[in-house]
Amino acid sequence: MKLILLYGAPGTGKLTVATRLSKKTGYTLFHNHMILNVLCELYGYDNAIRRKLEKEFRLRIIEESAKTDMNMIATGVIMRDNEEFYKKIWQTVLDNNGECLVVYLTATKDILIKRIGEESRKNLKKISTVERLNEWHEQYPESFEKLDFPNQYSVDTSNLSPDQVVRDIMSHYNLG
Repeated sequence: MKLILLYGAPGTGKLTVATRLSKKTGYTLFHNHMILNVLCELYGYDNAIRRKLEKEFRLRIIEESAKTDMNMIATGVIMRDNEEFYKKIWQTVLDNNGECLVVYLTATKDILIKRIGEESRKNLKKISTVERLNEWHEQYPESFEKLDFPNQYSVDTSNLSPDQVVRDIMSHYNLG
């Protein structure tokens, strides 16, 4: 299994890039809103049960995918309270003889502000206002930082098209 883990702050283009990367590579797309939104409907965002179940479900899905050698692209926003969880995902892939390709996406603040107002973000219940982005930044400033993962690749998406970001990732990791 190869797991491509795209992480970065809200608005950096994780899902846009992941969707296009999935089409180019044939890897299964498993973005964080697939589980997050369902659990938020049931329990609310700040509920401890939601946080617990989200981690359990995501880890189990990735574990089973690794056991069956299913290549996958996952997205996420990493904060201090879930950083260890993402490292556990990375280790789970390795423990199942897989490879975890970590990609950190970033963008300038003016680009993030521009992107978060896009209609497609509202459909997935993503952060979609400047006020909410500022609140998020105050609450989780670390989600705007590159974390310590071995051999990760960083891409500033500010002035690149999603297709260029995909080409850069594929070239960096020799994905065809």
